[in-house]
Amino acid sequence: MARYEKVVDSRERTIAFRQLIFDDHSHLVEIHDKYPVDTGHRKV
Repeated sequence: MARYEKVVDSRERTIAFRQLIFDDHSHLVEIHDKYPVDTGHRKV
């Protein structure tokens, strides 16, 4: 399962955007920072 998280400032400008990857037991296993720099998947 994946969840997307968008962080904005008070003017609704995007500061960060990331994808959170969960396993079958709803445990966070990877984070993929996509904005401002795409850093690829990072194991937690």
